[in-house]
Amino acid sequence: MPEQPPAITDEALAQAIKDLEGLAQAEYGMTLDELFADDTPVKGRTTAENRGVRETRDAVWRVGRLVGITVKEPFADPVDPRVRPHSQTPELRNWSSQTGASRAWVLTPPEAPRPELWQYRLLQGFLREEKPIGELDWLPPRMEPEVARVAMFLREAQSERGLFRAITLGARRYLCKNDTEVGAAVASAVGAPAVKGRITVAPAQTLAQGGFQSAAQAMAIAVPWLDPTMVPLIAGLLLVIVARGLDVYCTRVLPAPITYVAET
Repeated sequence: MPEQPPAITDEALAQAIKDLEGLAQAEYGMTLDELFADDTPVKGRTTAENRGVRETRDAVWRVGRLVGITVKEPFADPVDPRVRPHSQTPELRNWSSQTGASRAWVLTPPEAPRPELWQYRLLQGFLREEKPIGELDWLPPRMEPEVARVAMFLREAQSERGLFRAITLGARRYLCKNDTEVGAAVASAVGAPAVKGRITVAPAQTLAQGGFQSAAQAMAIAVPWLDPTMVPLIAGLLLVIVARGLDVYCTRVLPAPITYVAET
C-alpha cells in the first residue's frame, strides 16, 4: 500500500506565505498585502471608469503571477528584462507594458521527466485530465510523450499569469460547486463574507495566522491533480480566495484569454 502524503499543517501554509512574501518583495518591492491594497492601475490608467474593478483584477493578476512563478521556477531562469540580449527574446518582448515587476522568467523546459519535483507532478496530473477544459484549447495533444507535453504546456501558457489562469480554470470545476467543503472551511476560518466576495483586509497576514488547514486539505482532496506536497501552490490559490472570496475566484478573477508573450 503506497505511503499517504502528510496532512497540510498551518505551519506549512505559513511558510508558503512567507516564501511568497519574499517573492513579492523580489518581484515588486511590496508585501502581498500591499499588492492587494495597491490602488495604482498597472499601466497608469487612472480614469474613473476603471477604478475598482480594474484595480481588483490587477492585484489578483500580480499575485496570480507570483503563484505562477512558484510553478515555473524549476523550469526557468530569472533575468533583468532591461538587459540585452535577453530583452530581445520572445518571453520578454514588450515587458515594460505589463505589471511592473523587476524580473522576467525565461523558460528552460525539462528534457527528461522530473517526478521528484512537485511542479512536474502537478503539470503531469493536470495534463492527464480526461475532461477537456473548454477555454484551454491550446493544450498539447495527448499523443505526444509526457515530458514533451509538459514542456509544450509551459511554452503555450506563455507567461506566469498564463500558468495561473490555466490552473485556476482547471481547479474551478472541482472547487466551485455548490456547498463545497473549501467554501465551508474558508467561511469557518474567516467568516461567510470572505466566501461571498467581500474583500478581506490583510489576507496574507490572516492566512499566515493559521486556521486554514481544513480549507487547504479540502482543496488537495477536491482537485485530483493536487496533493499535500504542493503547499506553495495551494497556499497561493487559497490566498486569492481569502482575499477576494470564493465566488470571485470562481467567476470573476480572470479576464479575456492572454494573447501576449511578454511577462513581467
